[in-house]
Amino acid sequence: MNYGSEEAKKAHKLELHTASELIQLIKTEGWEETVDLVSNYRVGLLVSEKDIRVTKADYGAAKAAQADLIENVEWLTEAEVLREYGSSYPAYRHPGNNVWPLKLVTQLYKLAKKLNPELKLHTNTPVTSISPSTAGLRRWTLSTPRGDIQCSYVLHATNAYASHLLPHLHGPKGIIQTRGQAIALRAAAPSTEITKDAWVGTLGWKYWFPRPVHLPEDKPLVILGGGRDESGPGLESYIVDDSTLNPNVSRALRKYLPPLFPKKYEENREPEMEWVNMSKS
Repeated sequence: MNYGSEEAKKAHKLELHTASELIQLIKTEGWEETVDLVSNYRVGLLVSEKDIRVTKADYGAAKAAQADLIENVEWLTEAEVLREYGSSYPAYRHPGNNVWPLKLVTQLYKLAKKLNPELKLHTNTPVTSISPSTAGLRRWTLSTPRGDIQCSYVLHATNAYASHLLPHLHGPKGIIQTRGQAIALRAAAPSTEITKDAWVGTLGWKYWFPRPVHLPEDKPLVILGGGRDESGPGLESYIVDDSTLNPNVSRALRKYLPPLFPKKYEENREPEMEWVNMSKS
C-alpha cells in the first residue's frame, strides 16, 4: 500500500528512534561484544545506469521531504570505491549499525527479568487461536498446546505468520508472506580489506555484511541475502515453505560478489551455510 510521504517520514522517524535507543541501551549495559554490535557504514553499490537514476531520484525525493539525517548521505565516485573497497562502481553510504538479533533479544529478556523477577517466558508454546474471553477480568483467551492463557493485551510479533491469527490481514491488502534466502560465504581477503561495512546492491534486492572477526587478518564470514529479483514469477510471495531452497536464488547469490570485488571473493566457492526465512511485504 502507498500511504504517502508524510507516513513514510513518520515510519522513518520511528526507525531512527528505535535504532538510537537500542544503541544507547547496548552501550549503557555494556553489551557491545555480547550482541556483536558493529557501528560503521551502510554502503549502496550502484552498478548500472538504472541504479544511479533510481537512487538519485529517491535521494532527491527524501531531501525535498526534509527526511531526517538525509545530510548524512555521502556519494562516492568509482575511484573512491575502488580505493576504499576494491570495486569499480560508484556508491553512496551513510552511518549504520548491525547486531545479532537473537543475542540482542536474549539480553533484553535478561534485563526485563532483572527488573521484574515475576516475568515468565514460555518457549515452545505457539498460540494457535485468539478469542474474546468469556470469563474473568481479562479481554482475550489465547489457546496453546499447554492450555489456555487469559490476557488483556496481545502483541503480534510473528512477522509473516501474523495473518494466521489475524485472518482479516491475509491477502494482497494485508500481510503477504514472502520467502527470503541467504548464504554464509567466506571471503577470500582479510577483514582489513573487506571492512566492517554493510552493503546493499541491485536497488536493495541484494544485501550483505561481514561477521565480526577475532583478528584483523582473519577472513570474515559474509552473510549475503536477497536475490528474489532472480527467483522467478511471483518473487517468492505467498510462499511459506521454509524446508526448501529456490535454486534460481541459490545460483544468483553464489555468483553475485566475485565479479563486483575481484580477488576478495572466490569464483565458484560454496557457502558454508544456506537457509531461508519468512518475512512480510
